Amino acid sequence: MKKRITVTAKGALLSVIVTTMLALLLTALVSFGDIPDSAVIALIFFILALSCITGAYAAAKTLSSKGLITGAALGIIYYIVLAIVSVIITKSFSFNSHMLIMLVSSMLSGMLGGVLGMPR
Repeated sequence: MKKRITVTAKGALLSVIVTTMLALLLTALVSFGDIPDSAVIALIFFILALSCITGAYAAAKTLSSKGLITGAALGIIYYIVLAIVSVIITKSFSFNSHMLIMLVSSMLSGMLGGVLGMPR
């Protein structure tokens, strides 16, 4: 049980690192390119999904069991970390439809990554 928690937390940390790197790349693209707002929003959700898939894949690959549960847990942890960072930056928190979509998206993409990371 302790190993599962540690590996899931490390996977969530990997997801946050991937998010940070891709967000910096997106920032550069938006600053120096002509990207419409609708594309930026879609790219943000793509970054969220790719980050959760990556972290959950790595965690499930290490654990070799319960990929679906591991991925879902990782997605929830990832969402909580992002929500905390958002509260720190904006100094406010409101749970709206956007936040609910982010929660569901991170959980589902984490589940997908967890399943993909299972040994065949």
